[in-house]
Amino acid sequence: MELFYEILVKKELTLKDKASTILCIAVILVTSVFGVGVNSFIFMFAPFVFVLSFVAIYYIIVYRYIEFEYILVNDELDIDKIMGKRKRKKLVTIKKSNVVHVGSVSDNEYKKYKKASRKVIEAMSCKSQDNCYIALNDNKSTLVIINKNDDILKAIR
Repeated sequence: MELFYEILVKKELTLKDKASTILCIAVILVTSVFGVGVNSFIFMFAPFVFVLSFVAIYYIIVYRYIEFEYILVNDELDIDKIMGKRKRKKLVTIKKSNVVHVGSVSDNEYKKYKKASRKVIEAMSCKSQDNCYIALNDNKSTLVIINKNDDILKAIR
């Protein structure tokens, strides 16, 4: 019998994400408005510059919306990052046999594993530390933080 779970988790936008989006938009607008001055050589390309500016703003806003997809098939957990509901990027694949530790981020073990890991992947939406769980690869090079899901945690353990 094949084991299959698929969970989609939306990342919550933090204040830092919102501030960086506003800053990027402001920089694009200011440079496009002041860069296309009346006495400037670029003035004749003003419509093209403004269209490019608005396209850039559109992509900045759309790609701020991130979802993480956890797919557990038999003994492998695949974690993908979906940006703007269009672009998919595979973050990591973890075999169940290679998981060393599964526990809450608020555990003391988490700090020890975070220092020892070369790569930390935060594929979570939670702000609350109690709802985030960690899974560590066998070679202790990759630390993965995911949202708590009882089905996946039971299958990994």
